[in-house]
Amino acid sequence: MIVYGDQERWSTVAEECARIVAARASLTGAGLDWHGALARLLLEVAGLLQGIADLEMEQAGGRDTGSPRQGGLMRTLITLAGALDRSWQSGFADQSLPPLDLCAATDEPICVRRPEGFAFYALYPELHAAAARVLEPGTQVIGLRSIGTALAPIVAAAAGSDAAATLRPVGHPFGRAPAVGETLATKITTGAVAIVDEGPGLSGSSILGTVDWLEERGVGLDHIAVLPSHAGSPGHAASEHGRARWSRLRRYVASFDDVVLEGRNPLASWFQDLTGPPLAPLEDVAGGRWRRHVGRPDLPAHPGREALKWRLVAAGGTFRIKFIGLDAAGVAAGERARFLAERGLTVAPLALRYGMLLERWIDDAMFGLPPARNLDLLTRYLRARANMPPPTHAGASLRTLSKMARFNLATVVGEEAAAALLAPWGDDRLGRLQATVRPIHVDGRLHDWEWLQVGGRVLKTDAIDHSQAHDLVGPQDVAWDVAGAAIEHHLDDAQADALAAALGTSAELVAFCRLAYLAFQLGWWSETDDPQGREQARRYAALAREMAEQR
Repeated sequence: MIVYGDQERWSTVAEECARIVAARASLTGAGLDWHGALARLLLEVAGLLQGIADLEMEQAGGRDTGSPRQGGLMRTLITLAGALDRSWQSGFADQSLPPLDLCAATDEPICVRRPEGFAFYALYPELHAAAARVLEPGTQVIGLRSIGTALAPIVAAAAGSDAAATLRPVGHPFGRAPAVGETLATKITTGAVAIVDEGPGLSGSSILGTVDWLEERGVGLDHIAVLPSHAGSPGHAASEHGRARWSRLRRYVASFDDVVLEGRNPLASWFQDLTGPPLAPLEDVAGGRWRRHVGRPDLPAHPGREALKWRLVAAGGTFRIKFIGLDAAGVAAGERARFLAERGLTVAPLALRYGMLLERWIDDAMFGLPPARNLDLLTRYLRARANMPPPTHAGASLRTLSKMARFNLATVVGEEAAAALLAPWGDDRLGRLQATVRPIHVDGRLHDWEWLQVGGRVLKTDAIDHSQAHDLVGPQDVAWDVAGAAIEHHLDDAQADALAAALGTSAELVAFCRLAYLAFQLGWWSETDDPQGREQARRYAALAREMAEQR
């Protein structure tokens, strides 16, 4: 199934420099708020370096060559990483900040990719800093792009090294290897070397391919260390050779539990001024474990794709803490939470600190929209979403969504039937419709169980960050949510048309989005082992077959 997608934005060096200057200006306040702003500044500079490194790699014929400009930005990143480490180690008391040296603000176009670990998987910089303290000073650090552009300086600063570079392994996803110019290759293959990345993923090929390349350059395996993001092994796509190599590597990993949950600055203490002292340890309620507190074990869940979240029982009540991202997009998601809460549509956020959102825990709620009011409530909610501050970039094009829909639907109705369903939506028609698309931060999850009836109000849950999730959909026209509402709440054609008209979108675009939404949800729920989630996948498959039979 096609579900995942990378998030990226096209910009210029000058525009990214301006973002960095704005991020520097936002370094106000104290404590954890200042620390989180410093981390975002570091990520903004790393995004600039990643974009420039990829641009210069392309200009060099697909080889990483490094440059004085890259070297200067990496030195700036190492100093910022050192400041971030000092802040954490001092319990956020040390707020010393080094000078911010950037490159010339040119109009060169660059593509900046959003690193997955910082955005979706709570890969805190402090984890790699803790793991790096065992490295010998002066170790050459190689960060694998994209996320390694930020992780390399974090590791270098913690290890007391000023030698760091970034490479992008290329080739088949399960057989990647670095492509490096001779001057840079000679510079980074002397002495002890540490490879830094998230993962390993399905094959571990980015890290393992870099290990092989280093050995080919004469670096012995005993001089190579690896700092991944977890202690597990590569996935099912790893070769036997790769698995054997992985088992022999020196690997250094610090766990989220040890560093963030229970470390020097434990997560439960981040909001203590608002919650009061904890009365019990944080309870992990991610992976569908929240269902045991709401008395609804029948609700679907997708454990492998849920954001990290915890239930906190404290002197001031019961609260939920949820990870929503360390970067500027995470802050924007927090602003959307406030926007919707101010209109009485969602649970009010109490604070957003260093990627974690604090809310009151809701007990004694009924799940689902009141059937007699569903159209009015959907209209009010989606109208508010359409009026939120717009996204900085669009999501997948209609043509990309069409390709996804055809592939996913073919898995249940067959190639011929899927082609017939998508036949009316040729490139010319989609191109015309694309011109009418006005991207917004869609909800994307309008399922009945995502609504709570509590205290005479109806609140939408999980409403802020699906448009910037680790999937290919992204920001879309409100027609995407109209289509989702029609499918999830069994709206008839007249009701769906009325909802589309009330929101100022076209019935034609909604009709296409119905197919694409159904195909995406089919793919999403087909990849869970949760029994209730699998039942949801069967429901979407049945709808797809019904659509195919009606053609």
